[in-house]
Amino acid sequence: MLVAPLVRRPSSRMIETMRRLPTLCIGVLFALVSTTAAAQNPALRPVSRWGAPELGLNLSLGLGRGEFKSFVKAAGGIGGYFAMPLDHGGCCTPW
Repeated sequence: MLVAPLVRRPSSRMIETMRRLPTLCIGVLFALVSTTAAAQNPALRPVSRWGAPELGLNLSLGLGRGEFKSFVKAAGGIGGYFAMPLDHGGCCTPW
């Protein structure tokens, strides 16, 4: 007499999901705790607005380390940004 097993062997996809689920739960819990703590802090106040648009420039330099150093000695970059103040409705405010 053969008896069918009551429990199937989990598939590899199910095993991957079970491995990722705790990480996802910890991340969601951390996000909830941090946002709730920040929202309840009475010392926090609205950020003051600035009156005019801003223009910025940045420079970066990266030096190779370890095994990466044998391929790249140094790397650099340049970037910029433009920020425009918005009102509470999301429209640009005149300055």
